[in-house]
Amino acid sequence: MYEELHLQELGDFQDSNYWSSTEVGLERAMGQNFHSGLQTEWRKDFTYYVRPIRAF
Repeated sequence: MYEELHLQELGDFQDSNYWSSTEVGLERAMGQNFHSGLQTEWRKDFTYYVRPIRAF
């Protein structure tokens, strides 16, 4: 979504962090920073945006 939508100024995304559905373990999951473009893992108790989709 970052590359296909946000970089083309589509989808009305915030310049903030979004969760991914990719888990890294019991306490961590992957996320995408929509300001810098960096992907990283965060603790699951953090609060970030989500954008549910069916298919892409």
